[in-house]
Amino acid sequence: MESEGGWTVLLRVRREETAEIVRGLLESNGLECKIIRKTASELPVPVVDTMSRFEIWVPETIAADAMQLLNDAREGTIPCRSCGHRSAPEEASCEHCGAPM
Repeated sequence: MESEGGWTVLLRVRREETAEIVRGLLESNGLECKIIRKTASELPVPVVDTMSRFEIWVPETIAADAMQLLNDAREGTIPCRSCGHRSAPEEASCEHCGAPM
């Protein structure tokens, strides 16, 4: 999991709308977060399916609570074999750790 200055990446998503939904869920439950947009030039070379990604960052001290809240809210999802984060069945890789689904 990527960390920096006491913050850590909770989730990476392709659509800004999805990032805003996650922000709303977290903030409505009293959990602080921020959204960082990563442009194509900032992404690893293998990421070519979209031109940008959105990362949802949370303070490291609440990361476990934020992940639990997110997983509890995600109906119709499947768990990642690597980290347990729940992603949509059509995702090729985990939105949290990047491992193949």
